[in-house]
Amino acid sequence: MLSIEIIVLSIWLITLVAWFIKKANLFSVCPICAGVSSTWLILLVISYFDWIVFDQSLIFLLIGGSVVGIAYQFAKYLPNATKDLFWKIFFIPIGFWTAFYLVEFEFIKVFIGVTVLLIGSGFFWSQNGKYHKDKSEKVEELAKQMKNCC
Repeated sequence: MLSIEIIVLSIWLITLVAWFIKKANLFSVCPICAGVSSTWLILLVISYFDWIVFDQSLIFLLIGGSVVGIAYQFAKYLPNATKDLFWKIFFIPIGFWTAFYLVEFEFIKVFIGVTVLLIGSGFFWSQNGKYHKDKSEKVEELAKQMKNCC
């Protein structure tokens, strides 16, 4: 039976590999994002084929973290900074709903959830032009420094 300790170890190992790949400039990826998402993808495959019995709540925990992470990453690029709370209120619950049905292997509902997320995302990105135009040079410099944090 899989335990949370094995899952945490998986996240750490995949994160370490992704970090080395990033440092070697093979491609740019957030190492911890790669570790978490790769781990839940592996768990989904294991669950789908019933290779190992484990508590499904472990997948929900990891995918939930990914949904929130995605929402926060995309919120940085919204055309209007004041809309980021509304974006999160839209994206996170629908993302949880979609993730639940992904783990339950109800792919029609996953398709519906992804479609709603894409259409809703289009609405948020079609508002008021491009990225935060009102950023100062200081904010731009901090953003550039933070990009290199992972």
